[in-house]
Amino acid sequence: MAVVLDALAPYVKKMISDLAEEEVSMLLGVEVEIRKLNGNLVYLQDYLTDADRKRITDKSVKVWVGKLKDVMYEASDILELCQLEAMERPEERPAGGGASNRSSPLGRYMKKKLQGCFQPLLFCLRNPVFAHETGSRIKKLNEDLDTIRKDATKLNFINLGSYQERRKLTNPARPRNKTTSGYNKSEAVGENIEEDAEQLVQKLIAHDGRDFKVVAIVGQGGMGKSFLAKKIFASETIKEEFKTKIWLSVTQHFDKVELLRSAITHAGGEHNEEKDESILERTLTEALSANKFLLVLDDLWSDTVWKDILQVPVANASCTQPGSRVMITSRKEDVARRVGASGGNQLRVRKLEDEDAWSLLKKQLPLPEVSSENSFDHLKDIGIKIIAKCDGLPLAIKVMGGLLSTRRPSKVEWENVLKKNLEWKEDGLHEELNFSVHLSYDDLTPELKQCFLYYSLFAKGSAPSFEQVVSMWISEGFIQGDGSTESDELDLQEIGEAYHRELVARNLLEADNTDWNTWCYSMHDVVRSFAQFVASEEALVVRKDQNDIRNLLLANQKIRRLSLNLDDSELEWSILENLESLRTLMINCSTMSSGSFASFVSLRVLNMGAAVSDLLLDSVCQLKHLRYLRLVFADISRLPEDIHKIKFLEFLGLVNCKGLNKIPDNITKLAGLRYLDLTGCNVDTVPRGFGGFKIIHSIFWFPAKMDGDWCSLEELGPLCHLRSLSIQYLENMPDYSFAARAMLSNKKDLTYLELGCYRDEDVEMEEGVEQIKEEEEKKVRDMQIEEDKGEGEEQIEEQVEEGEEQSAEKGEGDKEEEEEGEEQSANGEEGEGEEQCGEVEQQRIEGVFDELCPPPCLEDLILVRYFGRRLPNWMQAPAAAAFKSLKSIVLRSLTYCVQLPNGLCEMVNLEEMEINIAPAIKLVGPDFQSLASRDGGAIVTSPFPKLRILAMVDFSRWKKWDWEEEQGKAMAMPALEHLRIISCRLTHLPLGLSIHNRYNLRVLYLEDLTILASVENFPSVVTFDVLCCPKLKKIGGFSKLRKIFIDGCPKLKLLEGVPVLSTMVLDDETWEITGTPARCTPKLYQVGQQRQLPENFTVTR
Repeated sequence: MAVVLDALAPYVKKMISDLAEEEVSMLLGVEVEIRKLNGNLVYLQDYLTDADRKRITDKSVKVWVGKLKDVMYEASDILELCQLEAMERPEERPAGGGASNRSSPLGRYMKKKLQGCFQPLLFCLRNPVFAHETGSRIKKLNEDLDTIRKDATKLNFINLGSYQERRKLTNPARPRNKTTSGYNKSEAVGENIEEDAEQLVQKLIAHDGRDFKVVAIVGQGGMGKSFLAKKIFASETIKEEFKTKIWLSVTQHFDKVELLRSAITHAGGEHNEEKDESILERTLTEALSANKFLLVLDDLWSDTVWKDILQVPVANASCTQPGSRVMITSRKEDVARRVGASGGNQLRVRKLEDEDAWSLLKKQLPLPEVSSENSFDHLKDIGIKIIAKCDGLPLAIKVMGGLLSTRRPSKVEWENVLKKNLEWKEDGLHEELNFSVHLSYDDLTPELKQCFLYYSLFAKGSAPSFEQVVSMWISEGFIQGDGSTESDELDLQEIGEAYHRELVARNLLEADNTDWNTWCYSMHDVVRSFAQFVASEEALVVRKDQNDIRNLLLANQKIRRLSLNLDDSELEWSILENLESLRTLMINCSTMSSGSFASFVSLRVLNMGAAVSDLLLDSVCQLKHLRYLRLVFADISRLPEDIHKIKFLEFLGLVNCKGLNKIPDNITKLAGLRYLDLTGCNVDTVPRGFGGFKIIHSIFWFPAKMDGDWCSLEELGPLCHLRSLSIQYLENMPDYSFAARAMLSNKKDLTYLELGCYRDEDVEMEEGVEQIKEEEEKKVRDMQIEEDKGEGEEQIEEQVEEGEEQSAEKGEGDKEEEEEGEEQSANGEEGEGEEQCGEVEQQRIEGVFDELCPPPCLEDLILVRYFGRRLPNWMQAPAAAAFKSLKSIVLRSLTYCVQLPNGLCEMVNLEEMEINIAPAIKLVGPDFQSLASRDGGAIVTSPFPKLRILAMVDFSRWKKWDWEEEQGKAMAMPALEHLRIISCRLTHLPLGLSIHNRYNLRVLYLEDLTILASVENFPSVVTFDVLCCPKLKKIGGFSKLRKIFIDGCPKLKLLEGVPVLSTMVLDDETWEITGTPARCTPKLYQVGQQRQLPENFTVTR
């Protein structure tokens, strides 16, 4: 690889070996040199791990490693040019050596499956000039390697063998924690840990009929997983519930016998120094069977210790002690799942808030001789700024505290620390952070290391999609298949996605949480600093606030990867022209001077923003090695007609390039294209022959277009390897029969599908919804101001309210008439637009979507701007039950849809659902969350069995949700955790939501429910946000509620039945509490304007 020598060397060695096997070296006349080159790499390979580690501290080793990498990069360029020369001489290509059989990323085109690739290579090398030049360059490489090999003997490298061998032999640099559950109460900070502890305690003691259950605490290293587990382990509730408690700290290199002995001892048994594992397992079973037990496995890195050692004894003992529990802590979510902790039984540790972080920081500092609680208050402002750079990560905060403890407690000293940020020099990097982050990094394979380090190129605040990053990895050559099957090129994507999942599971990457349905990931600042430090020899990230960027680049002319984040600044192109070694270039700037890509002769990845022009883009065709091209908001009107000359191009993204309305016909000659993204462009069709992309796996914003008898959708028919597909402009389809040509149901690999129309009136409607919401919010604010008139006017207001209540029945009648008038008006508006969307048009689009039925393997579905009155037949029962893999559904802008489909509840693995903008729906009936009765019985045991997140937004006429749970029938949505309802006319929430045995619903968000009067009986909800509900008067029956946020509820008078409420936030300057909420003593109360409060409230600003 790139920055990991241990991956780059075998990669290039394999290329050279394949070259020799194909006897190309004989043709070049350098057979001896090739053999010698291969021998040099074989000799050096076993010493590369030691070299990669020593380079961090030894400058001479650092220089040696740099020279070796230069040779390897040069070798990869030479071999690619050989292949390119072959591809550019089609007249010398024998039969069967067509373009479709050619290229793939480095290291794969030399496989047997590409028969005919090296045959044309032999033909092309008859060119004596090319043959001589190539032979000379290979000889020069060998001479350089001779020198490098001689230098290696002077550096005394140690042979550490292969990676797998190293895994077995290497011990951690620091001793692991002893088996102890010690809990230091002085370290407990913040309300999050109290909430999390209480939540897990309740899960552990819940009597749900299971013999045993596994719960897990997961999170990045240093997040406080073990601390939280120890707090739970020490709680009085746990002590009363479990008579036997066992705490085991599991090392990465555990010993089975010692682990079993330790477990037996902690369970109160005797192992008598027994060594036989089977006898020890039986002894452990007997010891655990004496009492109901809690077993804690701390710092679990794999499921081996569970499956191979503890699972059988625990399961057997649980039969005699039902209700026993297992709790694990792990950095890896997949380990937790494999041990048996399902999503609902996993808790991800949360980051610290500023005040809690400040408290933790102070605990790391030595107290002055004359000390008090306020000893460091004079440093709080600068301390909060330092904490901000830690992003709430307890480990990073402890590291900062450790560093600050060596400084005098003065603003000058702390300012100096702040300026250094977290990107410490090696001698400034605290040992604890170095150990914890490096431990995870060192455990990665060489292939995973290079992928991990590549993420450091993305600037803070950016969260690229995982598919985008995997594409870059493939383009750089980081991911290689074994070449054993014809689908090897497609397997690369799966391998890359598996790598990405592994990095996420190890908590080295974290999901971007700005949206509940996200595919984007980023690095924590602490982890990014570490990665950038390790990759600094070859990768450079430049920010606009850095001084003298020109000299910075001049000092790093041999860098291989560059990320320029200049935002709205101008880029002077001339400062880039000498960076000829670049393999990845990412530029984010608004403008740049004129230039050319021609000097970037080794570039594989090019990712650019708005500043790209047509003139600059024309030069991209000179980039012979380019595999990945992505332009975002680029000011371009066309793609180069010669784009087919970039023969290695595999990934092409043109996102929000509004001026682009056509892609050239020659694009169909890019036989290796595997990814195309036209999102936000105005491209309205694709060239005929588009269906020839045999290995393409992802297409976004594919335009549906008719041209005579030809339909663009028929080009999708042959594309059998599609995994992600977005189709737009489906309103252009004149008949359902044309949609059938896409053959979506036959695409056995399709996991992501987006189907959308793009009618102007629907876009205008979406914009109108936002405007209406802003106007309604203003009305609520005005009403609140009018109601805040002082004590004298309060009496008048009360009389008015009484009058309103007395005339409620009459008012409701008036409302009904008003609503009917609105509906008639709306119908009139629909009638005016009937030429564009009458009944015939609606039936036509319904037929089109019916024919676009996806395959059962689909995992994510999005429907956008659908203007049929009913949703597709394949979303109705019983057809919907076939989608057993579907996890996420987004239905956005259902302009005329009058009813939700009755089949969604039968999708057994559906976890997330958002329905946004459905102005025609007035009633959500019981069939939405009830299983359809039919012969043979329902396939699903309960409706929506795994749905965790539900959002229903902008249902402007929705008045009733008919849902009552029937006794004796399975509860609908038993796994629901997060409910979000915005902008509707519900008078109350359905009884089916608030039943007493709904244990998982923790987060409730209600906004703009204009006639909602009360919210009651949600015993499991922990966090409740309620906004802009002007008629709301009562909230009650929230027995586990800890935090409530209230805004825009001027008539709310009563908050009761909230015994554990700890945080109340009132973002409303006019709202006053007129009575004392029953059994409510919040610990934190925030209000926009000071008000007199009941005596049992404590106000904390």
